[in-house]
Amino acid sequence: MSTGPSCWSPHSHPWIDYDKASAIAHQANDEDTTLREAALASGYISAEDIDRIVRPATMVGKE
Repeated sequence: MSTGPSCWSPHSHPWIDYDKASAIAHQANDEDTTLREAALASGYISAEDIDRIVRPATMVGKE
């Protein structure tokens, strides 16, 4: 099971559509890795964009 955030919204990044977000989530789950690692491996998003866009605390209502 992935230890990364459990939510990846296709609205978080305009170039990642639902199908790509789904593929990233499935890859993370299948490979028992984080969503960040799977997203970076996909080449759809850069580390800089992930750091800027993905805020796990906000996703779970902690911020």
